[in-house]
Amino acid sequence: MRLLPTSKLLSILFGCGIVLLGFAQANAKPSAATPPPSRLDQFAKLPNWAGVWDPVANPQTATAPVEPVYNAAWLAKRNAHPTKKPVVTEPVDNVHSQCVWGMPRLLKSMRAFEVIVLPEQTFFSYDINEFRHVWTDGRKHSLHAATNVGHSIGHWEGQTLVIETTGMQPGLWINYKGATLSAKAIVQERWSQVDNDHLKVDVSVLDNTALAKPFVFTRRFQRADTNQLIQQQCFEEPHDARKES
Repeated sequence: MRLLPTSKLLSILFGCGIVLLGFAQANAKPSAATPPPSRLDQFAKLPNWAGVWDPVANPQTATAPVEPVYNAAWLAKRNAHPTKKPVVTEPVDNVHSQCVWGMPRLLKSMRAFEVIVLPEQTFFSYDINEFRHVWTDGRKHSLHAATNVGHSIGHWEGQTLVIETTGMQPGLWINYKGATLSAKAIVQERWSQVDNDHLKVDVSVLDNTALAKPFVFTRRFQRADTNQLIQQQCFEEPHDARKES
């Protein structure tokens, strides 16, 4: 039997190898993509803000101006008075008349609250039956009827929770003096943990319809001695509305 030259034999074997490699690649299953991080992995990276938090009343640790700066048009509208005033049988302030604080007044109030941090959302529960869901699952603002606390979406920048809230009920008093915002108001918040026992929020209220400049303030909160939030109705005991603003 005549043997093929070594060079020709190597050429044939190389060609067969190329064919087999191509066949294998054509029939191979695509490799699985890198799996997304699990919910537990995401949860482990989030801060632990569990517990009850009380506002810090010390003026050195809180900057919350009482009155926003209005533009001329909104100020004129606010100061306009009807010829015949309706008979008022209860306070106009929604804190007293409706037991409603709403946004952004909740952020300036002296109410205790609890925070529950999850990968998909952060949940704020206040001691006067006001609740906030901050969605951090990537959704956008939804078209919905205005509510007392609006619609909040957020994201995490390291250990800082950044929130934007729109769709708040216009006309709600945001302080005891009767300040109000328009339906286009936006509240931006940056929540961070100063140390183990203190939280801080930096707030900017934007409203081109009503405000001449952003309404900016900072609040600090300290961890309460209790880990149980007790819900109460605002009419159960007398209180001064000035303390809520």
